Amino acid sequence: MVMMPFPYLRALRTARRRPSGPRGFWRATTGNVALIVALSIPGAATLAFGAIDVSSIMGDRARMRSIAEAAALAGARNLSVAMSESNALEQARAMAEGVISEWRDSPSLTVAAEITELHGGVKGVTVRLDAARPSLFGDLLPPGGWHYSSAATASSVGMKPLCVLAFDDAMTKNFLVQNAAEIRAPECLVHSNGDVEVTGGRIEAGQTQAVGAATGDITPDAITDAPPVDDPFADIDMAVSGLPCVGKGKSPTVVAITIGVYTIKPGVHCGAISVGGNAVVTLAPGEHRFTLGSLVMRGAARLLGDDVVLIFDKTWATKFKEDSVINLTGRRSGALAGFVMMADRGNTQRFEIDSTHVERLDGVIYVPDAELLIGGRSDIARQSDWTVIVANQLTLSGNPRLYLNADYGASDITAPAGVGPRRDAVRLVE
Repeated sequence: MVMMPFPYLRALRTARRRPSGPRGFWRATTGNVALIVALSIPGAATLAFGAIDVSSIMGDRARMRSIAEAAALAGARNLSVAMSESNALEQARAMAEGVISEWRDSPSLTVAAEITELHGGVKGVTVRLDAARPSLFGDLLPPGGWHYSSAATASSVGMKPLCVLAFDDAMTKNFLVQNAAEIRAPECLVHSNGDVEVTGGRIEAGQTQAVGAATGDITPDAITDAPPVDDPFADIDMAVSGLPCVGKGKSPTVVAITIGVYTIKPGVHCGAISVGGNAVVTLAPGEHRFTLGSLVMRGAARLLGDDVVLIFDKTWATKFKEDSVINLTGRRSGALAGFVMMADRGNTQRFEIDSTHVERLDGVIYVPDAELLIGGRSDIARQSDWTVIVANQLTLSGNPRLYLNADYGASDITAPAGVGPRRDAVRLVE
């Protein structure tokens, strides 16, 4: 008895199941072509073709695994920094699809990404690639062609909070440290969506990373080609325009103070405010919204405030100059809890912190469309429990030493969602 190889028998069974009639005749004809081809090839040749097919599939799977791992790591890194699940998944898919687009003769591939709950409540990003390739003899071996997949999961580890984000990606040099300026943030992540350029000064941070390049004295060495981080507060409503002014005239005024002690109630403050000499201005707890003017601190004047947030409208300019003393702690409750200073969207003024006595800035400084310029010749925010800067652009010039502490446990001010303690390093999960 002559034994027929298994592929031949499968082809015979397929042919026997064809329906009758004209359609059946056509299907039988096409099936017979495949059968004739299969029967015309010796068994050894069939095995050789099959081995080549399987080898190709194994190569595909190895490459797919590498793509899935790289995409999962990119997604997990983005999740750890931006705290946005949708952003992390989008980053993972974009990474995978970008690599696949450069793969010549790739199989037909689909990409899926999802957030995975891991041990201890840690979240990871899982990327799965599903592939399909035609097989031998019109998808007869195996029937329907080859279908295979590969997946990888990555999660974040470590505990470095995001302390600086310069997120303007339209301007390459959006993070500058010049002259003898220093940033001291040993427990923090410092990030730029453009370049980090240090010329003469230095950055000492837990980790410094840039989407573009990073040059100068940075300890430890910066990570470049990092994934971009979106504005974590893009949805926050902080509009000032149109709100009624407080005060007797309820209209913009010019206030110049050079002596005395003053307490300002929360509300909308209209007009220019200049404080100099030895005057002391205390902001009462609450939200202080400034519109249609500027705030300038000069001389040895003092600006104090506990449980406050200063919100500046689109027109407002702020300057802390000379030997003025700044001691502010952010809001403990309310919609703007965790913030200490904010500028409305559309405000493209330069915010200058150029005083020699900026003692405390506990909370988030948020200037989404403006440049924050830090100058002077002394310590900035050294007494703060924690400080976060989220700015369109950040420039340090002169001889200041900016301290970005991250002692969240010692503070009764909770960091808003999007910043604060988080995991920053990533790893693959078996």
